[in-house]
Amino acid sequence: MNRFVSSVSIALALCSFSACNAKDPSQPKPPTPQTGGVIPQAQLDALNKAKNVENVLQQEAHQRSEQADQ
Repeated sequence: MNRFVSSVSIALALCSFSACNAKDPSQPKPPTPQTGGVIPQAQLDALNKAKNVENVLQQEAHQRSEQADQ
């Protein structure tokens, strides 16, 4: 009987140790590395805005040159 109790105690201890090592789903996950490069998203957004402004200015310049030709 003593042997059974000690075996059960050891088994419970091992189970409790293994439960402590289980990952807790409520903990935040570490950030995933970006595969797109090292340029921050804010800079990419600013670059896209600048390209849009450039396109608008080019369209207006083209319209002005067409009006001047007429």
